[in-house]
Amino acid sequence: MKQPEQIDFFGDPVGNSSWRKESKGAKDADKASLRVDTIHLNPSGEYLQACTWLAALFGTDVTTLTYKPEGMPDDKAQLMRACAADAVRCCKAVK
Repeated sequence: MKQPEQIDFFGDPVGNSSWRKESKGAKDADKASLRVDTIHLNPSGEYLQACTWLAALFGTDVTTLTYKPEGMPDDKAQLMRACAADAVRCCKAVK
């Protein structure tokens, strides 16, 4: 049986989905089920978090970074860096 596509969390820093087979010995051990995690960060969220911590803790201008995770489009990485820089700038302004 071909499994449908996983859920696309594009643009959202939280959420992952994957197909997993039931554990051996389970009633439906030959079936797979779609598991959805809507709590933990996905790779985009991890990158956003890393950029935010880098900017907040070390005062780095993350908008000038060139590193991005493998497979992440340039425009998405640029957006994550800009969001991190804005979040840190806003927090400093509130103090």
